[in-house]
This record gives sequence, structure tokens and C-alpha cells, in this order.
Amino acid sequence: MTLSRIVFHCTDHDQAAVHSKCKALHRMMLQEFASGGEFAKVVERRKIRNVFVTHFEGEGRSGGRILHDYRNANGLAASLVGSIDEAATFVAEQRKRGREFGIVFVDDFIGTGGSCVEGLSKFRKKLGKEQLADNKMVVGVAAIVGFKTGIETVRKNGVVDCHVITADECGIEDRAFAPEAKVFDRDEDRLAAEALFKNIGQVLEPKQPSGFGDSQALVCFHYRCPNNTLPVFYKSGVVYQGREWIPLFPR
Repeated sequence: MTLSRIVFHCTDHDQAAVHSKCKALHRMMLQEFASGGEFAKVVERRKIRNVFVTHFEGEGRSGGRILHDYRNANGLAASLVGSIDEAATFVAEQRKRGREFGIVFVDDFIGTGGSCVEGLSKFRKKLGKEQLADNKMVVGVAAIVGFKTGIETVRKNGVVDCHVITADECGIEDRAFAPEAKVFDRDEDRLAAEALFKNIGQVLEPKQPSGFGDSQALVCFHYRCPNNTLPVFYKSGVVYQGREWIPLFPR
């Protein structure tokens, strides 16, 4: 009963949902860029040519996959999508042309916000202070799902000024064992479930038994489960009580 309640509340973003939300995110980001008067689209052959889309790289991250889905959802040219190194090259090219331009970092999930800030720091190092000071560039972070606290961390990152938008925003009520979540009818059931999941989690993922940053997230994507989600959903290759743990959404 405890496990079934948690499973019932886990949100699985299938391919159709991710496709739809990627389209919405790109539209919202362009509106966000334009709203402050910081940016004017350059359109050639009915395609925007002064926005480059990249992702936060790093071991264990799914940025490459969400970048692929984002590009397909929005019909973006291959030349306008790529790595942080390619984004830096794009910046230099746009500056030579004297254009206003935008850089969009895409992600599937913002948990604590730390990975995004790390990625923005890497981007700043690639460009250098002088290029960042140029007011012709606008930067945005677009994610499918994000916790409010993590979103604020990215907005106040102190590294690069950027717009941050998500298709779905999560709060304390979206953490599995928070009283506000209403997953359980009684506090005693909630506390018992939390103890059980933490006990299992200590074996599966000792450093983050309740998900990275104690996120207690209940989120999964059709291609991967973020490590902010409870480890019981994604951790494989570990023996628990004499048997290999088989998760519903292996990473």
C-alpha cells in the first residue's frame, strides 16, 4: 500500500508530453527575451537565426537527450544547436555581425539548481568577462520541470544574468514525504513510509537516500529518471536484502 501510493503520485513525462512542453518552452523563452526590450529576432527564410540552444554538460546528465527533443519539437537548424563550446563560437560570430542574440540552455529538471549554476560558470569561463559585459546577448535557462527553490537559485546565480522558465513548477507539496504533499491520509502513514524509503535508499544510494539534495522528487521522463527522484524508482545494480533491486525507471 505504501509503495503503491508513492508510485501513483509519480509523474511520468512521456515522449508526447516532453515534445509539447519543449515547444511551449521555446515560445515562452522568445517572449521572455523580447519582453524586456533586450532582444530582436533575426528571421531568415522563416527561421530565427540569432538564437543558439545548448545544454548543461557533465557526467550523468541527460542534457544531450533533452537538447535532441527540444530541437525536434521546434524544428531548429543543426547549426543553431550544440555544445557549450559551439555556443561560444556562435557568440563570437554574432558579435562580429553586431547582432543582438540569445543563448538558451535547456534541461529536463531543476532540482537544487546547483548543476545549472555550475554550467553557467563554465559558460562564463568560455566567454570571458569582456564578452559577458556586452549587452547585445541575452541568456535563458528552459527546463521541463523545476522546484521553486532551485529556480530561484539559478535566477540569483551571481555568475550570468539569465531568464529562467519551466513548463511545470514544483513546490514543497511535490516532495514525497512533505505534510503538504497529501500523498498519505495520516501523518503516521507518511512518517512510516518516509522511514521505509530512507532505509531502502540508504542501501541503494547512501549519499542521497531521498534523492539528490533531499529533493524527494516524484518525476520521471520517458528516457531517464532524474537523480532528484527517490532512488527506489531508478537505482539498479544494487543488492537489497539478498536480492538485486529492480527499479521501475532505471537510469
